[in-house]
This record gives sequence, structure tokens and C-alpha cells, in this order.
Amino acid sequence: MRRIAILLFAAAFVVPATAAEPARAVQCTYNGVLFNWCGEHWPASKLPVTFRVDVASAPTALRAQFMDAARAAAQAWNQAWPTKSTGCAVICLIEGPATFGTADGKNGLSWVPANGACGHSSGVLATTCMRTSGSDSFGKLITEADIALNPSPPSGRTWRMAGTLQLITGELYAAWPNALCTDWYDVQSTLTHEFGHALGLEHVGNEATPYPNDLTESPYTLQTMYWAQGACTTNMRTLDAGDIAGLHAVALASSAG
Repeated sequence: MRRIAILLFAAAFVVPATAAEPARAVQCTYNGVLFNWCGEHWPASKLPVTFRVDVASAPTALRAQFMDAARAAAQAWNQAWPTKSTGCAVICLIEGPATFGTADGKNGLSWVPANGACGHSSGVLATTCMRTSGSDSFGKLITEADIALNPSPPSGRTWRMAGTLQLITGELYAAWPNALCTDWYDVQSTLTHEFGHALGLEHVGNEATPYPNDLTESPYTLQTMYWAQGACTTNMRTLDAGDIAGLHAVALASSAG
């Protein structure tokens, strides 16, 4: 089982058919652009991946706009999928009840209080829990994915469904908390990140020495799959070149299966 989450994302949990395995941190390159992918992908027979979106589980103040935010997040990946089609190219959404971390043969998106299941702890914004069965020459085959958002973000912050940056002084600041705003996280940005995990991508960046402590981290902070989400930012809604390159690697693996 591998979990992937943000801060703060937890890492994705992948649940093999047998025992659990730890998350890995292998850096890969594709077309010269850095991303992080360990080979997990959906077989072609399971694409596009359909998620049941449990709107009823969302906090009351966010419920009316939750489905729209989920659609927009999914569309970011659909538009970047190399073999685009009308509608959902790689991620489809339907409204309905969903579970998290349970092997029920369905892919779910829901709000779940931090309970430790599949690594969904109080210190993360969201967690993706995936199951795999079998493998091919690229890596393990994903058979199921569940995404849980934490209704109580870390540090007493809140969620916001829409909005823009309150301060932009340069691209790097658009990807990191700014001094004038620290109290909310963007739902759509978090969902876009977690859908990337559900497709097989992992975190980029060094979690041990995050930006701005390590300025070499700056190229990663603009990527949707960066390991930490800044408060009061919305940049993760838009895929960066590294995210797209990683998605194309996933697509290549899926098309070959």
C-alpha cells in the first residue's frame, strides 16, 4: 500500500495485493524534464479512471462548489493527456457515495477526518491510497485509488474553494506562503495534486530541506506535484512542464499495456 499526501501532502500509499510497501523517492527524467515516477500506472483496459465524488461528505460551506472544483482539477490532467478525446480523456467523475482505503473495486473522492487509515493523519491536507495488482515492464499496475481530503487542515487553517493570491511578487512567491496570508488552502489545487498521485506520479522536491531553506528547490515549487502546498496559493491548479512530462510517461506505459 502506498499513500501519497501534502503540507503538506502525505505521500501516496500503494497497496499491493499482498503486503504493504514503503513509499519510494526515485527521481526520473523524461524528455529532459524532471519528475518523479516509480512506474505505477493504470492498464489501458481501466482508462479513463472513474472516481465517485462524495459531495455529501464535504464541509457544508464547501459543498455547493465541490463538484465544480473536482471537475476543474480533473480537467487539468485531461487536457494534458497526449491522446485527448471529448469529455474525460483520463479522469472521469460521477457524483455518489465513496469510501476511503477500502478494497471495494471503486475509486473514491471524499472528505475524511484524519484517522490514520492509509496514512491519513492530522498533519496532511489530503491522502491518496492506491492498490496494485500485477506488473509489466514499466512497473506495477494500479487497480484502485481513493482520495481523502482532511476537513481540518493543519495549523488551524481553513479551506477555500475559490480565490486568487493575495500577494504576487514573482513566480516563486506564487508557489510558497507569503507573509501577508497564511490562513487558507485552495481545494482545487489540492485536488489537482492528488489526481496526479492517483495517476501514478509521486512528489518532486526534497522534503528534508524545503524551499526557501534550499534555493535549489525553486524549480520544483511551481510544479503541481511539489511535495508541499503553500497557504493562500492557487498555482498548483495549473500543470507545469515537469507534471506534463510525467503524465506523458504514465500515458506511454498505459498505452503499451
